Amino acid sequence: MTSLSQMDMPGVGQMDLARAANASANQRAAIDAATQSGNREQIRKAAVSFEATFISQMVSHMFKNIGNGEGMFGGGSAEGVWKTHYLDEISKSIAGRGGIGIASVIERELFQLQEVK
Repeated sequence: MTSLSQMDMPGVGQMDLARAANASANQRAAIDAATQSGNREQIRKAAVSFEATFISQMVSHMFKNIGNGEGMFGGGSAEGVWKTHYLDEISKSIAGRGGIGIASVIERELFQLQEVK
């Protein structure tokens, strides 16, 4: 039987890049759908979700080399996965409580785009 340490697993950097590319595509689709629907609440949710993704990218870089193998994640092969989920939830919480102001700018721009159409 093959142990986890012997398996060919992508590096955390590769997983972060793939996750960012997937998040970007998902965000684009959500923003497009919200804009086409014209639903103000859906546009707000898409803008907050985009901001959470942006904050997640910032926070993940901040925590990149902090506590590897120590602290609440304890090291091991799953540390990167749990750390990523934890930081995503922190980012969603920050964005849901007003964030850093990106969501309101995106929301305003999307409303202006609708008026032009």
